[in-house]
Amino acid sequence: MVPLMTAGRDPGFLDGLEGDVRAEMAVADASAALELFATPESGWLVDPAEVQIEQTGLRSLLGAVRALEAPEPGPSAAGPDA
Repeated sequence: MVPLMTAGRDPGFLDGLEGDVRAEMAVADASAALELFATPESGWLVDPAEVQIEQTGLRSLLGAVRALEAPEPGPSAAGPDA
């Protein structure tokens, strides 16, 4: 059974999405948001809290991609009534 969300999509779609998310995570990680807290707010180019929120969202998206890529669990060895 093909999950509804991926039905009719290119098989490489999730691989491409995962690559895009990983690239975005690398950019966000390189921003050194936590180090910004040690500097005065007037020197911030971005709000460190927003960077952390973006990183959390990217990790959630990556987890969703991995869940979609995971093989569907087969029927239980004990049967459906177990």
